[in-house]
Amino acid sequence: MERLTGGLSSEIFKLDESSVIRFAPVGPGIFPQYDLTRQALVQDHVAAGGVPAPAPTVLQTDVSGRLGLVMPFAAGHVPGAVPFLDPWITGLGAPGQARLYTNVLDVLAAIHHLDLPPALEPRDELEYWGDYLAWSQAAPGRLRRAFDWCRANEPEVHAPPVLLWGDVRLGNVVLDDDASVVAVLDWEMASVGAAEHDVAWFFALESLQDDLFGKRVPGFPERREARARYEARLGRPLNDLDWYEVFALVRSTAIMARLQHIEGKPIATDPLLDILEARIASQQ
Repeated sequence: MERLTGGLSSEIFKLDESSVIRFAPVGPGIFPQYDLTRQALVQDHVAAGGVPAPAPTVLQTDVSGRLGLVMPFAAGHVPGAVPFLDPWITGLGAPGQARLYTNVLDVLAAIHHLDLPPALEPRDELEYWGDYLAWSQAAPGRLRRAFDWCRANEPEVHAPPVLLWGDVRLGNVVLDDDASVVAVLDWEMASVGAAEHDVAWFFALESLQDDLFGKRVPGFPERREARARYEARLGRPLNDLDWYEVFALVRSTAIMARLQHIEGKPIATDPLLDILEARIASQQ
């Protein structure tokens, strides 16, 4: 077996040229629970709906009795963590970069048009992430105050629930040479809720990189254009997106703080919290 990833989120091994197996992390992880059965159900449901996802999935145990999720291996390009430093993305040129970005947006809208998996129920995201902050043992006081702002300013109008991918990032897609989406990966954060959660996660993490690095992939569309394209495919306008983006930054910062905590590193989230607090201030 060839290890593809390993660590605190999950461990993935390539079994052969056509399949991989994913395990929950050994020891403390980023999340309180790792439900591979649930992930398998979501991936199979998504694939059955016509969205490219690694399926069919099979649950099996290794020689030690540890449960793993076996799925097809998706060959192609996986963008790096910082897109403007990825040589493959750079080599696409502006037209190819625009095509990559809009292809991912279109796949996200397609996910949100799927029927809801029968095994998933809508959840109260504020309740879930409030519990997460308490469990993580790593949330700085500034982050808790930002969460309290989100709770106090939660939008009154709730959008109809859709299947949420959860961790919407370019690094969680596999693309072919033409930048078409071959597979959507990493469904451990999948849930049911307002589509705004997924879009805000994608936009907020992207803008966070823009703020931290001061640079953006030249061919990626500007926010207004990207939002308009997604809304046209969803079939309705996005509501209260500024609030959802602040909440996305709270959630992503909480995960980063937890990661640093279990790695035994000092909690160094001040630059993220500075950006988060500036976003809150702009809405007051």
